[in-house]
Amino acid sequence: MIRCPRDFAYNLRLLRLRAGITQVALAARVGCAGSAVSAYESGNQTPGLGIALSLAKALNTPLDRLCGERLPPC
Repeated sequence: MIRCPRDFAYNLRLLRLRAGITQVALAARVGCAGSAVSAYESGNQTPGLGIALSLAKALNTPLDRLCGERLPPC
């Protein structure tokens, strides 16, 4: 599902920062631990489909944007 885990980690962090929320706040919206969001953003873990869908919904972005190619920085 996730083509390149490094791009997913980068996109997740970028979209979270653009949304102006902390890892803990995103985790609360998704129903996982803040340490899980940290692990996803660092590329140490890759979420399953259910969590990835929840992350996309919490960040108000399509799943393919979160899981696709690396987003531009601005």
